Amino acid sequence: MSDSPEFRYTSLVADGAEVAGIVDASGLLSEGAASYWVVYWQVNDIDSALARVKELGGTVHDGPLDSPFGRIATVADTSGSVLKLRSSPSVERPRDPA
Repeated sequence: MSDSPEFRYTSLVADGAEVAGIVDASGLLSEGAASYWVVYWQVNDIDSALARVKELGGTVHDGPLDSPFGRIATVADTSGSVLKLRSSPSVERPRDPA
């Protein structure tokens, strides 16, 4: 959880695992911008998940990007609906240093 003026975030934990989170993005949006929801789906292996997105005709918009919350990528399905994929640092397989 983070609660500072720059980044307000909290999560829901069940049985010791983070299962949901929400961020106050009002400080991140430009003046007058409408708020919106972003859905994140947890995956065990983000590289394999991104390959599967492409295989099924989806689009990878960005990532995967490393963050304190895991590796995150933005994807779209074949109809253009955008979502995020996230692999937790605790379940991500080790990557070769490159």
